[in-house]
Amino acid sequence: MNKLSLSLSCQIYLLFVLLAAITLLPLSYSPLVLVPLLAILFIMLRPLEPRLKVAIMVVVIFLLPLLLAPLLHYLTYAGQLPLTVLHVLAAIATHPAI
Repeated sequence: MNKLSLSLSCQIYLLFVLLAAITLLPLSYSPLVLVPLLAILFIMLRPLEPRLKVAIMVVVIFLLPLLLAPLLHYLTYAGQLPLTVLHVLAAIATHPAI
């Protein structure tokens, strides 16, 4: 697997995670997720310098747990999932992007 396909698969994974987050989060948190989603779409559709692509990807990867926190908190507060399952889901959601 070359670097181009690995980078593209990481971008597609982040795109799907952000799309899921924007649809499942309350409306007040949706603009927070929309910014990284638009950044991922921007680097997928326009050719950029590799340094800029890496910088945007790192920022989105580090912001991903913060963006998913309200969704995971809602699931915990509603009592739909136990807290330990949510910690495992958060780790699984961010691990492939690293």
